[in-house]
Amino acid sequence: MASTKDLKLAQPLTLPNGLVLPNRLVKAAMAEQLGFGNHLPNPDLNAVYATWARGDWGMILTGNVQVDHAHKGDARDFSPGHPGTTPEQTRTAFTAWADAALLKNETTTTRKSNKTPTPVVVQISHPGRQSPMGAGTRGLWEKAVAPSPVPLVLGEGLVPRLVSQLLFGTPRELSKTEIRDVVQKFGATARLTAEAGFQGVQIHAAHGYLLAQFLSKKTNKRRDGYGGSAEGRARIVGDIIEECRRQVKEAVGEEEARRFVVGIKLNSADWQAGRGGNAEETDSTEEVLKQIELFEKWGVDFVEVSGGSYEDPQVSFLCFGLVLRDEKKGGGFLDNERFTNNTKPNQMVQMANGPQIKQKSERTKAREAFFLEFAKIIRTKFPQLPLMVTGGFRTRQGMEAALASDDCDMIGIGRPAILNPSLPANLILNPEVPDADARLFDKKVEPHWIFEKLGMKSIVGAGAEIVRHVVIPLHYIYR
Repeated sequence: MASTKDLKLAQPLTLPNGLVLPNRLVKAAMAEQLGFGNHLPNPDLNAVYATWARGDWGMILTGNVQVDHAHKGDARDFSPGHPGTTPEQTRTAFTAWADAALLKNETTTTRKSNKTPTPVVVQISHPGRQSPMGAGTRGLWEKAVAPSPVPLVLGEGLVPRLVSQLLFGTPRELSKTEIRDVVQKFGATARLTAEAGFQGVQIHAAHGYLLAQFLSKKTNKRRDGYGGSAEGRARIVGDIIEECRRQVKEAVGEEEARRFVVGIKLNSADWQAGRGGNAEETDSTEEVLKQIELFEKWGVDFVEVSGGSYEDPQVSFLCFGLVLRDEKKGGGFLDNERFTNNTKPNQMVQMANGPQIKQKSERTKAREAFFLEFAKIIRTKFPQLPLMVTGGFRTRQGMEAALASDDCDMIGIGRPAILNPSLPANLILNPEVPDADARLFDKKVEPHWIFEKLGMKSIVGAGAEIVRHVVIPLHYIYR
């Protein structure tokens, strides 16, 4: 095996704004589910990110911070401006989070490394119609919002449709004034993260959330300037990018603002031809590429391609804030040093809703093939736009092959980063680990059998997350 130092995985990457990532491994965004009390960053969250910060990642993407406390994807999401909190409390909490994630409170000696801390980018989001009843400070019977009043459907049949209506209902269409308010909130949240010391934000326009709803003609039926054509549907994203840049510049000055990352996460699920919709509801490749062309024109620093929504999930989520808890040590978080190549799955606290999946279905294989093929199309069309692909990478050789063939620039890692927070340092980029052993452990969580019996197959993945968190209690056990 060649030295890991020679791998493209280990090479630095310079983003358009000048930020240098030390390597190509990125801890992908996953919802922490630790936003209790005032829904501001707290010591538990800080401990999680300090753990990842010691893992030698190229970049760390945080879980989504909701820009509007009235509309959340889950009751435990983080969000600034919650009723009862002051601006000073908010700034203090976000600054403490940034300090922990960037190891600012640790000396070179305590960090056990003289490397520059890994850049940390905060994902900012609005769930739109995927905000269930009780998630957020809006009234219990107040509707979720969306570009158009298109309801969320968790599955076919009477029970799934009933659950969809009970949890989500039919969303209310945003007015132009409300759209401007959403844009302002994205900008204000970006400003907050810049003032706190983070290196940037990632605008969440995937997984069926509000911006994905605007981008897709399946959920955007508007006939004003924010709908209709591919360009019209993308307009809100352009407004948000501009507003983020404006508010960050106002807060930290022009020089610092130029170094502030603005990335975007996009969806692949809505773009696959023939995925249960007709041509009038399925966005064509040409339309999607037009939107990405606009994002590049508007100055995004990187694009992440992912997939899935509550209706048609392509990815699976874990509530990792609790996965990392070590109840035997009084509820604290697992020490980073305990994660080694020999760490066994039964040494970790895991969800127990279902067995580990060992074989991929033909549908899953076809979906992943499309996913990777779509990333290649983006790369061919936009060779200078830094591209991150998240989902399905489980071996060093597979990651290196994707980078070496120039299919992408960054590799996003989700669930395995929970179970081994230091996997870049102790596994993938560890020269003592041969290729045959450089494989990531992953436990996929299946929903309770009752959901499939009820015809709610879309509950797997993002849908599973919302139903597990809202309808039934989570179960955590030692294996």
